[in-house]
Amino acid sequence: MIGTTHYVLRTRYRRFSALNVDVCYPELTPAERRRLVRISLMQTAQTYTEMGAIRAWPVPRLADLTREVVGEELLHRAMADGKGLVLLLPHQGNWEYLNHFLAEHYQTIAMYRAPRVAEMDSVIRHARERVGATMVPGTAGGVKRLYRSLLDGRLVVILPDQEPAVPAGVFAPFFGFPAYTMTLVSRLLRRTGACALCAEVQ
Repeated sequence: MIGTTHYVLRTRYRRFSALNVDVCYPELTPAERRRLVRISLMQTAQTYTEMGAIRAWPVPRLADLTREVVGEELLHRAMADGKGLVLLLPHQGNWEYLNHFLAEHYQTIAMYRAPRVAEMDSVIRHARERVGATMVPGTAGGVKRLYRSLLDGRLVVILPDQEPAVPAGVFAPFFGFPAYTMTLVSRLLRRTGACALCAEVQ
């Protein structure tokens, strides 16, 4: 209902979604693109309405939500050499839930971007760390902790589609447009010899 409301009222969220779909899927018909925009808005609304439960429900109740884990053997294999693993977790699906799953089963450290409202920082960190994950800010000190964690053979989680601070990134072509993107992941892998995998929640 929330996603459909944004679609019908032509809010800025619809305008942004429509622009992205037009750029990324020019081969679709106008009707197909409109349908994709509506689905995207509904899925985004679903993710945000799930956030309250993800951050407040008891941990055992959250654990019961997992129905299937696909490809976990790749994670085990990547960490077997003791060089650590960088798990790339884009903002696709409910990434907050995967944070809980990983922290429950692995010793994880994750980088996050501090909120603009400073008073919310402790609230967000508590919600994400209550299962056992360690959160570090995207600062020079936080990056050093990521390096140390990989050298110790730990699992590092990074959301790679976050815009880095200047000058910690480069402009790379993305669907024909220059997009400012981080170089942190490639530097971590090059200096530590760690592996990288991508993950998502459906």
